[in-house]
Amino acid sequence: MIPRLKAGANVVTSIVPPNTNLAGVAQKDLDIDNGHRSVRYVFDLLDSAGYKVSSNQDYSSMMRKMREGGMTV
Repeated sequence: MIPRLKAGANVVTSIVPPNTNLAGVAQKDLDIDNGHRSVRYVFDLLDSAGYKVSSNQDYSSMMRKMREGGMTV
């Protein structure tokens, strides 16, 4: 996942909690039982790569600034 993030990915999909017997989205046995598709694991992975998880408040603030023309992407 780190190479994808460094390449510019900014969305993590298919969050599946471990031990819930869920099949996941595409690959049912890919990192579910070991917890590597859980929110906590993704947060820890982002932290270890030097990324910051933004809060809902951060996101709302950024969107408000963009709508007001004070911020561009």
